[in-house]
Amino acid sequence: MPVTEIATLALNHPYTWDSPDIQTFFTAVATQQAAWSGYALHYFQDTVDPRVVYILTGWENVPAHIKWIESEQNQALLVRAKGLVEVKGLQHARLESKLDGVEFVALEQWTRGQNEELADDVGIVEETPGRVCRIQVVAERKTQPRECSGVQFLCMRRLKLSLQDV
Repeated sequence: MPVTEIATLALNHPYTWDSPDIQTFFTAVATQQAAWSGYALHYFQDTVDPRVVYILTGWENVPAHIKWIESEQNQALLVRAKGLVEVKGLQHARLESKLDGVEFVALEQWTRGQNEELADDVGIVEETPGRVCRIQVVAERKTQPRECSGVQFLCMRRLKLSLQDV
């Protein structure tokens, strides 16, 4: 089953999403990683903190993503990232996300109950046994972060690249 990569990045000051260097960098990442994995990258911005950017994309499995991370091609991108962005987190969920044309999504994460049956749209977080998540399409911007009954809720707004392939 495919997995969804959920990467959390922070833009370094003074950069914003619209900065030419940021646009050039993320266009290169989207082009090169998608060519490697066969899955489109989707960029989202935290609805509260505009410096936080999420990458949501698919992989055939976690080892395929690790192979990309270790590749010379990705290592060269990480060198380019220095001073622009910082990786804050990375996780994989055993679920397939359909994000084409989606403007807002909510990422929900919680600790799975002992006898909790998983719905089709819920996936186990590979790096944290016992944690599960769901990526839901939402109609509008929601405030965040929020936690209710142990469920962490993050809302994200789609980001668009203004540059063509680099």
